[in-house]
Amino acid sequence: SMKKALRRKSQSLPKIESRGQSGLVSVIVPTYNRGYCVNKSIESALAQTYRDIEVIVIDDGSTDNTREVITGAFGDDPRVKYVYQPNGGVSVARNHGIRLARGEFMALLDSDDIWKPWKTELQVRVLQERSEIGMVWTDMEAVNQDGQLIAPRFLRKMYAAYRWFP
Repeated sequence: SMKKALRRKSQSLPKIESRGQSGLVSVIVPTYNRGYCVNKSIESALAQTYRDIEVIVIDDGSTDNTREVITGAFGDDPRVKYVYQPNGGVSVARNHGIRLARGEFMALLDSDDIWKPWKTELQVRVLQERSEIGMVWTDMEAVNQDGQLIAPRFLRKMYAAYRWFP
């Protein structure tokens, strides 16, 4: 059957070796001048049904109230690590967060995005059950400033290559 063929194929693939604290998801959140919205992103990471999470926020030289907003809301939360760095761009900030990560798994969260509560639970389950898989991604819903849905499958709308996926 197709299921058996897929199982045989997956058993012949190389396994991805993980490093880091077993089961821990390190959520990397680069941010720049997003004091008005970054806490909602962090809250969505902390509200996951999968509980073994650390959040690493890399403030890429913000000049607004980003630091005060984050430290005011999460300063006493051991799951949240706030790091300030001089402005170097989003890739530099994200890579800095990755270097600080302690988890077996890494998840990238933009500071103006919000996750569904079950996102990491499902993704970790896929990675744990299928050791040949090294990365899991999802589509996204685009919403406006009032939280109203603009596009339910935004990546498929924005990128033509997604037309090959159901």
